[in-house]
Amino acid sequence: MEVKEFFGKVKKYLMITQILISVMLYVDAFLRLRFSREFFFFVGIVFVVNVFIFTILNFLLQKLLKSFVPDRKLQKMVAKEVEYNTPVPTVVTDEDMKIVWYNNMFIEILDKKDFLNKKLVDYIKDFDIEEIMKENPKTLSFNNHYYHVKVEVIKRRNEVTSEMDNYYTIFFIDVTEKVELKNKYEESKIVLGYVYIDNYEEITNSIEDTKRPMLFGLVSRNLQKYIKELDGSIKQLERDKFLIILTKSKMNIIIESKFKILEEIRKISIGNDLPVTLSIGMSTFGDTIELLMENAKDAIELAVTRGGNQAVVKKEENIYDFYGAKSKQEIEGQNATKARARIKAYALKEMMDGVSNVIIMGHKNIDLDALGAALGMRRAAKELGKTSYIVLDSINNAIQNVYDKIVQSDEYEDDLFLPSERAKEMNSDNTLLIVVDVNVPSYTECPELIEIMDNVAVIDHHIRGTSFIEKAKVVYLDPFASSSCEAVVHILQYMVEKIKFTEIEVDAMLAGILVDTKNFMFKTGVKTFEAAAFLKKCGAENMRVKFLFQNDFETFKKKARAVLDAQIYKEKTVITVCPSNVKNNFIVVAQIADELLNIVDVEASFVLYQGEDNMTSISARSNGNVNVQIIMEELGGGGHFTAAGVQLKDKKVEEVIENIKVSIDNYFNDVS
Repeated sequence: MEVKEFFGKVKKYLMITQILISVMLYVDAFLRLRFSREFFFFVGIVFVVNVFIFTILNFLLQKLLKSFVPDRKLQKMVAKEVEYNTPVPTVVTDEDMKIVWYNNMFIEILDKKDFLNKKLVDYIKDFDIEEIMKENPKTLSFNNHYYHVKVEVIKRRNEVTSEMDNYYTIFFIDVTEKVELKNKYEESKIVLGYVYIDNYEEITNSIEDTKRPMLFGLVSRNLQKYIKELDGSIKQLERDKFLIILTKSKMNIIIESKFKILEEIRKISIGNDLPVTLSIGMSTFGDTIELLMENAKDAIELAVTRGGNQAVVKKEENIYDFYGAKSKQEIEGQNATKARARIKAYALKEMMDGVSNVIIMGHKNIDLDALGAALGMRRAAKELGKTSYIVLDSINNAIQNVYDKIVQSDEYEDDLFLPSERAKEMNSDNTLLIVVDVNVPSYTECPELIEIMDNVAVIDHHIRGTSFIEKAKVVYLDPFASSSCEAVVHILQYMVEKIKFTEIEVDAMLAGILVDTKNFMFKTGVKTFEAAAFLKKCGAENMRVKFLFQNDFETFKKKARAVLDAQIYKEKTVITVCPSNVKNNFIVVAQIADELLNIVDVEASFVLYQGEDNMTSISARSNGNVNVQIIMEELGGGGHFTAAGVQLKDKKVEEVIENIKVSIDNYFNDVS
């Protein structure tokens, strides 16, 4: 009940009470005095008294009512003053973000006037009502200030359409001081990192004894000078290893320079044939010194296994940033030593000696490199007296010819190829799982098998990414090998003496090398030819291998169509789409990508293929001037400097092409 209504009822009840009392007095006087002169005199006095009492009560009630109910004019004036002068900048917009009302503080934060019927985004460029509504409040930055932006939705019926329209009341709460204090705290946080000299042994063996201390002394002094200029601390742990400590603000300076120290160290020369290269692993992720050191070790390990001459920064769990190694010339000289292959071979042999069964597994949509590597490791297991299997759920056109030869041969057991479900049933304690040609768990033929098995080893030539088979006890990752078949050949020579292969095995491994090197045209080093020569010595035959790559006439025409439809992008790259329903699609797509590199001035090619499972595959190739591995990594894939790829689920070809273009743009912007 409102105050005014309450006082109205009080007034009415007082009047009724007064009238009843008067009537009672009149009746009493009438019974005693009848119509005498005294009676009328009494009536007159009572009437005057009643009027006086009513007037006084009414005056008092009105005065009391005013003390409860404020003046309406005053109320409107105060409300208007509060609306326009409230300390929180406020604006009201319609559904199209046109401004329909604002207060004085909103004028101050933008330092402009006359906003009515103008769009809010014209004054605050990054304003997106949908994005703000997802978080609400959301922090925005403009005009050198930070604001918590909060939105309230007002619904109002449209007088013309009778439909409900949305209006947005938007509050801008200045949190600049709070954000700057937080940023200052973040920038003062400690960052830890490791610096390794990648090729210490190689340089030591290739330089004169008298020059060796001078060279590494220059490297050490340059590192110390660089870190101390950033108010950091550096300590030499071993002859080729350093620990560095910085604040996050100084770390950001290094990141902005894209770790220019990598190039500065490379330029140091006192007659050494090989340039000194560094691997740097930094961590900005971790609340304690122990966690920072652990994460920095993850980063440096990733930098080393990716080939060195680069920096890796761990920002969050499984989130890394990569810097350096933008051109092939920067990493070309860093070949993995034979000593490392020998050490890994001995470790793998020791693991194999401790089990009865060996399971070899490649990646989904297995190709000749994965199958050739698997057959090579199967031969090692066979020579060491172990029962071995290859995990394979489906046969594709890329391996059909080799698979048919294996099935028809008496050299192999009927159960050599093992479905994933049967593999998962095997005793994990007495079984070794060797993963070849892949190091990302989700890309393997059966990711669950990795979790089940206790003994896991990895042999691969792809550069390690953020997702990795962490539980592997033995890892031989050689990013400078042309293929997994090449890596396997080098390991096999140390695992088994005088190993004897079948024709199918040596042909398959040579085919794997040919696929990944494009007939020795790309990513081919001395070790590649050594591996090929070893396979030739063991009985590989070029004509038999050539048979594995033959295409029918329809496939040839579709390859020609893809080349015809190719489009040049940014003068240096070419993009095309391979027609669907192509036999040996993975091989054909790779062949198209290789063919496109024959075009004048083209340095990288990208070929798309969309399969029946709505999976769009991209095969990327480079002539050595463009690092396609970095371009594919941005899309979620990976690979090598000159050969990389990615598979994207439920994406339209047109959308994927646009994503490729963005990734290409980002790459060239970083390089320039």
